[in-house]
Amino acid sequence: MSPQLLEVNNLKVYHGTRTVPVRAVDGVSFAVKQGEILGLAGESGCGKSTLATGILKIITPPTYIAGGEVLFRGKNLLTMSEKEIRSIRWRHIALLPQASMNALNPVMKIHSQIKDGMRAHKVENPEGKSENYIEMLLRSVALSPRVAKDYACELSGGMRQRAIIAMALAVRPDLIIADEPTSALDVVVQRGVLEMLVDSKEKLGSSVLLISHDIAIISEVADRLAIIYAGKIIEIQKIIDIFDEPLHPYTQGLIASVPSLQKKRIPKSIPGLPPDLRNPPAGCRFYPRCQHAKDVCRKEEPELEEIEPGKYVACYSSS
Repeated sequence: MSPQLLEVNNLKVYHGTRTVPVRAVDGVSFAVKQGEILGLAGESGCGKSTLATGILKIITPPTYIAGGEVLFRGKNLLTMSEKEIRSIRWRHIALLPQASMNALNPVMKIHSQIKDGMRAHKVENPEGKSENYIEMLLRSVALSPRVAKDYACELSGGMRQRAIIAMALAVRPDLIIADEPTSALDVVVQRGVLEMLVDSKEKLGSSVLLISHDIAIISEVADRLAIIYAGKIIEIQKIIDIFDEPLHPYTQGLIASVPSLQKKRIPKSIPGLPPDLRNPPAGCRFYPRCQHAKDVCRKEEPELEEIEPGKYVACYSSS
């Protein structure tokens, strides 16, 4: 088995309010293996983006980390000083934020931003001249070398997305956290972005945490899939197994909501709404929407347990 590159243990990230906090990420645990693509799927508002920023401590009040640990190569990022973790961000763990198309500096040209990132993290240029290296990077993400002399406002949304990926690849990170990297892109560009993430895994040896609400997108490239609901991880399986035999009723609902040409089924929605994370249900957070709920589901919160090798689920109904 591949060694764990990133381990998240019982991580809690809350949004402070005037009354009780919003438990956006509430005791999440999972691991990303060396050289794998782990997908993280869930509907809007389930805590996916908060989890991504919490891992790297890129949070500002009233959001705060309420507990847990994030181990990167065995070292806890949450106990590091700001100076220490700044040496990890981008150089070893690159975050492609959900609004990455608008994350470029509007007054710097693309080549200057790529050089700036390399200079800040003291990354050696393997191609000798930086211009040649930047040209190679842009070509690798299907952009013309001429884009290097452009400002962000001169690029389309898809081009900006790929430019951000080129900036990340320039420092050859160990882990790429891609938060909704294909949202608001047409299907052709979506495919290209996914291929770039796969290339980063195969050519650079980078691991990828691919976050999306679109389970079909993740299924194209991921090795394993983790499902998050209302701030909790409720299932983790290999991508092949989870589509063949989803264990949690919520996962079953997500898969049933995706159109399928092969099975020619009519997509079905999941009834009800997610819970208020200021006051979540006492037991399983999905039980108000679950057709298989038992009495114990209303009283006791299920733990994420390994029921078979590589298969994790937090559900009383599936046991």
